[in-house]
Amino acid sequence: MFGILCSHKKEKIFAESFHKLFKPLLRGKKTEIIIFSMQNTNLLEKTVYGSLISEENITSIKTALPPVIFNFAFQYSRADVKKFRSIMELEDVKLINSANQYNQFAIMEMISSDKKLKKYVFPFSYFKKEDLILNFTEFEHFILKTADNTNLSKLIYSKQTESQLEIYGKNGFQSCHRLDIHDTIYPIVKKGKWIILKTPELLTYHNKLFVVRTYLQKSYNGEWKILLKSSLPHDKNFYEKFDKKINAISQQIISYINCFMPDLGFCFIDFALSLFGTPYFLNFGGWDNNFLSENQNFEAQTNLCKNILEFVRLYFEK
Repeated sequence: MFGILCSHKKEKIFAESFHKLFKPLLRGKKTEIIIFSMQNTNLLEKTVYGSLISEENITSIKTALPPVIFNFAFQYSRADVKKFRSIMELEDVKLINSANQYNQFAIMEMISSDKKLKKYVFPFSYFKKEDLILNFTEFEHFILKTADNTNLSKLIYSKQTESQLEIYGKNGFQSCHRLDIHDTIYPIVKKGKWIILKTPELLTYHNKLFVVRTYLQKSYNGEWKILLKSSLPHDKNFYEKFDKKINAISQQIISYINCFMPDLGFCFIDFALSLFGTPYFLNFGGWDNNFLSENQNFEAQTNLCKNILEFVRLYFEK
C-alpha cells in the first residue's frame, strides 16, 4: 500500500479521479492506494482515515500510515503544518514532494546562481508600494507577480509605448498614461508581497500575457520526464513552434533545482516568451490541482499514475 496526501476538502474528488485513472492499471495487481488528508491523520497511533482505492471500488477505512506518501496537498493551518513536519521526520516513511508551494523570489535566486540558467531569468527585485512613485520609464516593459504563489490571474504585464503603458492582467487589456500608473497598479498590489521583473517585449495573445506551463515528473532512477505542456490563453499550435526549446530549458532548470530539493517527484514550470520565442522563467510549483481536471490530457494523467506505480514497485523491491 502507498498513500496520496491531499487537501481535506478535495479527498472525495481525488479518490474519484485517481480511481478512474488507476483502475485499469491495477488489474492483476494487489496494490492498494489510500487517499487521505492531514486532518484525518493520527500521528500517535500512526494511522490515517481515508479512501482506499482498489481495482474494484473505493472504500472508507482506517489503516496504518503508509510507508510511501506522494504529497498532493497544500497545508495552511498550524496544526496540519505541525503534523506534516512530524511525518517528514519519520525515518520509516518515504515522502515525495515535501512542499508544493515555494517562495518565487528564492527560486529565482537559486536559478540565477547557475551561469548557464541565469540568462533565462529576468532581472528581478522585491516590489515596494513606494516604487509606484518611481519613473516607470526606466523599466519600459515589466511584470508584477506575487512572491508567495503562482497564481497567474494576479500576474500583470506592462509594456511602454510612446506616451502610455499597455497593461495586461486579470481583466484583459487596458492602457493608461505613464503618470497614472499609480492609480492603475496600486489597487492590485496593495496586499501581499510582490516581485517586479524587468523584461523585453513579450508575447501576448487574446489581450493576455502568453504563458506556457510545463508539467514534469521524476522516475525512480532520477530521470525527469515532461508529462504535458499547456498555455494560458489556450493555443496549442501557438507554443508548439517553441516546443523543443521549452523542453530543453525545462529539463535544465528542474535538474538544477532538484539538486537542492532531492525529494521532488513532480512539479511545473511557467515560462513567458519574448517576441523572438526565447523562453524566460516565470514560476515554479510542485503539484497543480488543475492537472487532474477533466479537460486536461488523459494520457498525461495516466502516465503520472503509471510512473507512481513503477516508483512504488521499485522502492519496495530495493
